[in-house]
Amino acid sequence: MKESREFKHPPNENNLNECKSIWDQIWIRELKDKSPLFYGFYDEAALLIEENFDVSDKTLVLEPGCGSGRLSLVLAQKGANVVLLDVSEQALNLAKELFSSTNTYEKANLVLGDIRYLPFRDGCFDVTFNEGVIEHFIGDERQIVVNEMARVTKRGGKISVLVPNAWNFPYAIYKKLYEKRHGTWSWGLEVPYTPKELKQRFFKAGIKVLRTGGCRLIPIPYHLQCFPARLVRSLASPVKKVLGRKWLRMNTGYTVLHRNLAQYLFCVGVRG
Repeated sequence: MKESREFKHPPNENNLNECKSIWDQIWIRELKDKSPLFYGFYDEAALLIEENFDVSDKTLVLEPGCGSGRLSLVLAQKGANVVLLDVSEQALNLAKELFSSTNTYEKANLVLGDIRYLPFRDGCFDVTFNEGVIEHFIGDERQIVVNEMARVTKRGGKISVLVPNAWNFPYAIYKKLYEKRHGTWSWGLEVPYTPKELKQRFFKAGIKVLRTGGCRLIPIPYHLQCFPARLVRSLASPVKKVLGRKWLRMNTGYTVLHRNLAQYLFCVGVRG
């Protein structure tokens, strides 16, 4: 595993430091105890990744905004070589720990960097993807981050994102109530996407949309976040064992309902 922990061409320094501080705290929290809000989410996201990316030991993958790297691990275990980039050193520490514990250490490279200014040459990755990242930008930067993902991807290479859905009412209501009570969202600045905006961002970046879908169609009981994460997981485990892949399949897919009403929208395309 190679590591690069120095920023190259950082943009606004104050903005960058604020972003780093927020996400360092989030990933410290994640390290202590997996949030019940996201229990099972990575299984659903991994299913989308597995179904849409056919990789080998010759595939070079970039996950900008990698967080803990759990989804990159799915592709690394299938043979792909992965580059994990994040603005948070705490996130990279989690990713390093994860890959080291699963004997995929040699398949990963860790890079401290900013998705708005990716430190890579044009067209060097076969696959570029992330989940829960591009909704944390506003204004022109919403398009800039998608443009950067397209720029570093080879022509004919695949690009995908997974983002919160503005049309998912349980999520929208809970987020509004949480922000009213606490003054801010627990995941920092977050502006969800509509299905239309997501496809438009791809089009403007020169990405041809191949498929759209979503996951977490069945809303989770958000009030369970009030309880300890371990308790929630212990209660949910029997349900998952009984339903197994059926639960994943109901919650994750490409139907009209998944594409428009699921909590998370998925979009995959090819760079033209």
